Amino acid sequence: LSAVMDASKFELPEVSASSMGTVEVLSRKPNEIIYKAGITGGDALAVFSEIYYDNGWTASVNGKEADILRANYVLRALALSEGNHEIKFTFAPKSYFVGNTIMLICGILVLVMFFIAIFLSGKTQHHD
Repeated sequence: LSAVMDASKFELPEVSASSMGTVEVLSRKPNEIIYKAGITGGDALAVFSEIYYDNGWTASVNGKEADILRANYVLRALALSEGNHEIKFTFAPKSYFVGNTIMLICGILVLVMFFIAIFLSGKTQHHD
C-alpha cells in the first residue's frame, strides 16, 4: 500500500518497505479515540480513516506525544516504530478550555452576587 504526503508541510518519516502491521480500535468517543497497533518488519506509517484536522487534535503513542501527519490529502497518519503500541488521539482545543474557564468564573461571580444580594436584603429588612 502507498500513501501520498506533502513533503513541503510535513517531515516525512523513514519507513521500511517490508513493514507490516495491524491497527485495532479499542475505544471511540467524540473527543478521544484509542487504538492498539502491532508493527513488524521495521518502522511504518499508519494511515487512519479520520479526517486530518490539526486545530485541537493531539496524538500520543505509548503515552508520548506524537506528530500527526496528513496522508492522502485528507487523512491522519502517524509514524510508528516496530513493536506494540497504544495510540491515543484526543480532541482538546484551547478555545474549549478557555470558554469553559470563562463560564466557570462567570457562574461563580453570579452565585457570589446572588448571595451578597440575599445578605444585603436580609440586613435591610431587619433594620425596618
